[in-house]
Amino acid sequence: IHYNFIAVDGADDISTASGIQRGTPPQESVQEFRVINTDYSTEFGRATAGIVNIITKSGTNAVHGSLYDYLRNNKMDAVSILSVPGFNVLRQNQFGGAIGGPILKDRTFIFANYEGQRRTESPTYNSVVLQNVGPVDGTGPNTINSVKVNVFGLPAENLFVMRDSNSDNGIVRLDQNFGSSNLYARYIINDGRLTNQSPLNNGFDLPSAFKNNNIRDQSLAGGLTTVISSSWVNELRMQYAHRTFDFPVVSTQPHLEVANTFAVGVNRGNPDIYRESRFELVDNVTHNWSNHTISFGFNFDRVGTYESF
Repeated sequence: IHYNFIAVDGADDISTASGIQRGTPPQESVQEFRVINTDYSTEFGRATAGIVNIITKSGTNAVHGSLYDYLRNNKMDAVSILSVPGFNVLRQNQFGGAIGGPILKDRTFIFANYEGQRRTESPTYNSVVLQNVGPVDGTGPNTINSVKVNVFGLPAENLFVMRDSNSDNGIVRLDQNFGSSNLYARYIINDGRLTNQSPLNNGFDLPSAFKNNNIRDQSLAGGLTTVISSSWVNELRMQYAHRTFDFPVVSTQPHLEVANTFAVGVNRGNPDIYRESRFELVDNVTHNWSNHTISFGFNFDRVGTYESF
């Protein structure tokens, strides 16, 4: 049971380990989304708060496409007061394209969308770290680096490191109209390559506590909606999803922490490796009877996980 339940085309998109959403499709591929925060039916019974269902686009009889790009860098931004003095870098480029259209008019449609991000930036730190880190040679009285070097015999902290957040995301969707029924199948992939990430709180962790993060999340889903009669409708959905989440350390230094102020070294409270596989099969039947609507069905959701700290 999670606080929120997030689905893509009705298929479960929640990570079992964290309770938050897995990879989601690019925004350009979203047709609509529905949010329910009260009085939802029992088919959404695994959440105690909000329900969000994201519906992806399908192709139409007309060919439509789009290209887009979003650029941001430190030349156009104000300097953060939490940046290392003289070291304020930000280069972000988010780009993509989408196209959809018919394969067979009125019957078969296709839609595809790719989106990439290339982002490099200098990390930020809280004011206590910036004022007390000290020179990297460990000199200076009672600084973080002098204590690390002279008391514990550990390497000094070098705040001049770069952080990368690069990703490639895509979706391909096929729709088939059979007249009294509609079939769709879609594949989504999210591939992320992040370096020097803060495992706890940004600004709290120093570089020796950073971790790299490699993510690959894939989902293959399909659904068949059939109008059996004027009062009976059946909806069948299936999903197979696999998530790879690697979170390797960038140093092997022991963990040292000043509570609520800063931390250095490896925090073993975060997994180094996480794997998740999911198979989901759902069937819902809806019957309209006079002024009443009756629904029943089942949801089989098998999740296998592996993690290592």
